[in-house]
Amino acid sequence: MHRIGFLSPHRPGPPPPLVRRLRATTRSTRFRFERAAAGRARGAVRAEPLLTPVHLSLRDSRTLNVALAAPDAGSPDRARLLISRGARRRAFPLVLERHAAGPALLTATATLRDLRDGVWRLTVETRDAEGRVRRRGLTPAEEPAPPATPTLPYAPDPLSGTLVRIVRSRGGRAVLQATGRRKGRRRRCRRRH
Repeated sequence: MHRIGFLSPHRPGPPPPLVRRLRATTRSTRFRFERAAAGRARGAVRAEPLLTPVHLSLRDSRTLNVALAAPDAGSPDRARLLISRGARRRAFPLVLERHAAGPALLTATATLRDLRDGVWRLTVETRDAEGRVRRRGLTPAEEPAPPATPTLPYAPDPLSGTLVRIVRSRGGRAVLQATGRRKGRRRRCRRRH
């Protein structure tokens, strides 16, 4: 008598070490190429010097906070922060904040959810009263001394596992490097007997 039943689906194990090394090498090469490309000036940005932000930080790979000194010649009619990679672009308004104790600032809080793997350019776009548009890149903030606690300056998104970091491109420009959770990586759970 033959038993008729269903075979359990084949669960592929982890890829061999050579395949893992090849994937890691391909990914790091792609990131180096994208960082170099993101650091090159494009069009009108070529003659514009980079802006040094008063504040530039990330929180849990989900929120980017930017603060810039407002221009002395009066606030622009419109200012925004552009985060772009190839044809993909996101725009966030820069808001003028006046402080009694200090200079006026242009600030933005950008949500980075669903940021795909790759290197993303940071650009500040301003438009004056005459309609002239300026686009300038940002320099990364100086790295503070490492903390005395066992914490890291960057943390992955707790929901997606994507890690976003602010890195310096070859041209000195600040860019965002997003690294998604690698496919095939699974959590191993130990059973207690």
